[in-house]
Amino acid sequence: PRGCLRTRWDVLATRWDAVLACPRRAPPVSDGEPVVGGWRLISQSEEHEFAGHVDRRTYLCTPTSTYRPAHVAAGVRWTSRCAIHGTTTVDASTVLGPRTLMLGGRRTRTLLIRTTTRVSGDTTGAGTAFTWVLPATGLTVHRTIANTSTTDTIVGDVRYEERAALALNQPRPRR
Repeated sequence: PRGCLRTRWDVLATRWDAVLACPRRAPPVSDGEPVVGGWRLISQSEEHEFAGHVDRRTYLCTPTSTYRPAHVAAGVRWTSRCAIHGTTTVDASTVLGPRTLMLGGRRTRTLLIRTTTRVSGDTTGAGTAFTWVLPATGLTVHRTIANTSTTDTIVGDVRYEERAALALNQPRPRR
């Protein structure tokens, strides 16, 4: 949708994550103009391929789910709750504070955000992601993830573990 943000990280040809977030608008102020209140998380999508089987899921999020709040500073916390038939994810995020990273050969000031995830239902599990964002734009420039989950299938429980580190080479994406 217009004005929304769609991001996608391709970890492997057989593994990707995507997010759709839209500006959260507060009630109009006295002059009639809406005030942006951060970003609402609309959906989270993922695809895993294993042994020729593709598992693609798009979790739809509750209206109160937050992708990023309007004010992001050390100690700020927010949550999101997203679901598909039979499985629910709950994310709790906390801004840990400023960090400096090397980006495109330059020392770059970022904010570090920790997100813990709990998955329940047909799939159960937990994970932690650390995300470094540019303070001025919110652009994600580095991310590490560690997840463990188990999915109930017709052949029994399937356990899945993943660890990944993702990084932009430069602060301006191609698209």
